[in-house]
Amino acid sequence: MQRNDWKKEFPEVPTRFHNKIETALDEITAVKHKGLSRKRIAVLALVAVLALGSFTAMASGLFQWNQKLAEIFGADKEQQNNLIEKEVTQQAKSSVTDNGLTISLVQTLQDKTYFYTLLEVTAPKDIKLTDTNLFEECEFDVSGQKDYSYSSSHGFMSVTQEPEITNKRYYEIWIKKDIDFNEKEFSIHFKNLQADAKKLDMYTVLNGDWTLTWKTSFKDSTKNFDINKKCNLSGYNVLVKRVELSPLSMTIYFDGEDIKSMEKAEKVDLDKLETLEPLSFKGVKYNDGSVIPIIGGGSEGFDKSTGEYKLSTSFDKVIKIENVKELLFGAKKSKIELAK
Repeated sequence: MQRNDWKKEFPEVPTRFHNKIETALDEITAVKHKGLSRKRIAVLALVAVLALGSFTAMASGLFQWNQKLAEIFGADKEQQNNLIEKEVTQQAKSSVTDNGLTISLVQTLQDKTYFYTLLEVTAPKDIKLTDTNLFEECEFDVSGQKDYSYSSSHGFMSVTQEPEITNKRYYEIWIKKDIDFNEKEFSIHFKNLQADAKKLDMYTVLNGDWTLTWKTSFKDSTKNFDINKKCNLSGYNVLVKRVELSPLSMTIYFDGEDIKSMEKAEKVDLDKLETLEPLSFKGVKYNDGSVIPIIGGGSEGFDKSTGEYKLSTSFDKVIKIENVKELLFGAKKSKIELAK
């Protein structure tokens, strides 16, 4: 095999795989010119082979995305591999069984603001799980820290997404973070599986306590855009200061006074959790003109210390941030153009 032919043999492995092999091969070439011993050259060759072997094993063993998760988040194979390489997603090992019911960790997605976890719940065969089931308790713990707050949504996957009704069902958790989860021991505790007797009259169908624990790991994939210009959103000129964008979420900082003017003109009261339609996020537009519709969920509000209005939302689809040209808002699909 020629010096550069190995790249063709492993075209889909991470860049760090190629870089490590190139470094090892360069060292071998260099020592030949330095006249070092054959023994030293043999050692370096072994390093290259071991690196190749270990990275090949890693590459071939790069975890496979859960297919239901890939389908829901619209992640094609290229995106799946990209998010694995960027360490946006993780597959750790954690599973617990009590009273015949098993809960297992499947996969996580994470950036600096949002944390998504997919679990699989397997109940005894006589229990059929739907999206109306829930647990009496669902609590989170991050390395034993009790002095942090978070907002979360969680529950069994909807019948729209998972129509087959069996004793197995995926369970989803979204958390908006206010502390760093990276390299932290993360625990989820569940108690007592419940079912709905209609009109949210819940009753326990299976007693039990389940706690899953694993060390979370991710690398932040957020890209920052300094906008600092007025953008027309449904007829309102609003100063957009900056945008933080990741494959999983978005945070935008607006001038607070401009948002207050919009609030008054739209005759809504943000203090009463009413919404501003011009700020309703609709999706992204790529450089090639294609539009990715997105349903988001998160938080927004005024920052008294800065006077800014901060809008943060997670995505129901992962995006390719390097391809994003515009962010789309409101019924009229107003846009915020990102500077390249």
